[in-house]
Amino acid sequence: MKFLKPYFPLIFLPLLLQLFFTSCTTTQTTQKQPRRPQARLDLGGNQIKETIHFAGFVATGYDSSGTYDSLSDWVDSNLKYGQHIINLPGKGSKSSAQRLQNFTRSSFADFLHPEFDVSLELSNSKPKAFVFAIDEERLSTESIDGDQVLLADLTGQIIVFDWKDRLVLASYPLVFSAKDFYDPKQIEQKMTQLYYEGWGENSIGFLEYFFKYLEEKVSLTFYHDALAINKVGVENISIEAKALPALKAANISTENHKQKLAQRFLAYLAKNQNLAIVPYGKADSNGNRNLTIVPGGSAMAGMFADNSANSLTIPKPDFPIDLFLQGFKEVEVDRSKIDKVVAYASFLKFRVSNSDKSTIYFEDDFKKILTRHMPVSFTTSPWRWLDYSSLILCDEITKNLYQPDSKWCNSQSNGSKTKRNLQSLYKNQLSTCLSPLPQ
Repeated sequence: MKFLKPYFPLIFLPLLLQLFFTSCTTTQTTQKQPRRPQARLDLGGNQIKETIHFAGFVATGYDSSGTYDSLSDWVDSNLKYGQHIINLPGKGSKSSAQRLQNFTRSSFADFLHPEFDVSLELSNSKPKAFVFAIDEERLSTESIDGDQVLLADLTGQIIVFDWKDRLVLASYPLVFSAKDFYDPKQIEQKMTQLYYEGWGENSIGFLEYFFKYLEEKVSLTFYHDALAINKVGVENISIEAKALPALKAANISTENHKQKLAQRFLAYLAKNQNLAIVPYGKADSNGNRNLTIVPGGSAMAGMFADNSANSLTIPKPDFPIDLFLQGFKEVEVDRSKIDKVVAYASFLKFRVSNSDKSTIYFEDDFKKILTRHMPVSFTTSPWRWLDYSSLILCDEITKNLYQPDSKWCNSQSNGSKTKRNLQSLYKNQLSTCLSPLPQ
């Protein structure tokens, strides 16, 4: 049996578009190498370790004041398969809950970290705690060399917070992508396999990836070279008028898409640049931002209120990011009697400022164009590719923050001006947000 290897990004048909867009360029950018935690010692040479408490798997993004009639409706729309695996309220079963609990305890049995130990029991001291949060489950199908292929893009984050104050201390976003052959009769089985075991040989599951990420990248050291580490985060999302028709046609609310766009951007920012991240949350009437989490069945009894959404307070980022989704465009650029070529594009403005928004450090417009070569008779959902173009754009912008690629800046933005401004942004602001983990 043959397996498809994990992917990202998809390889699209290269095409020079002269009518509506400039050419689409694939970039190879230099990125900061990941740093890893290491043991901390006191003046006597003794290792310093603290205990943090695991509060389970959760889902993020639910807005009780949003367009969904209930939490159950929101879960059905945003986490179709994962809801049963992490046992969100009313969605799991005794067998799935037991499997998740056994998996969690087994994964932590031999867990070692140089900075902290993990406890599965919450003490009365109300200490630091963390959750494994699933932000988005995105599935699509595609025909590749005559085979129907299932494509999965999952995003999540490890959230460390102060239990007493419910204050977010750190967020570590992650991205997980895979593909395998598609059989609609086996979809539930395939998704369970993806979460627990992964697809194909030498793969790991999405849940296992959380543990690997915790071990390799999570640090509780918030100072480096005696300096406090600044944090960056998406603070505001604006959906402009030209983007609304595509959302409406796909029956997607603006508030839900804001949440997904922010989470995607932060996930790729963490993946590509190793920066200290503040998670995204909607502001309340007082301007305070909160992250809503829905606990799954692995949350320990008494830690969170069952069957409800819980709120964590989000600190203000030192360098807030504002994203403006300016629009989408679908254009047929070539056609013969047999096939056709369709271009899908998304347009995004990216702005970074100081904490009180009195100084703008960077602001520029970006675009991403994907081309699809298909039979004339073939019909597809435009939204799938419009949405995917914006996802790839988030990935490419965050890759080019450090040592931006000249060709990419020329084709996707405003050339040398964009490159100079990105270099300045990284050198003077974002470099102060580098993860505090030792080299």
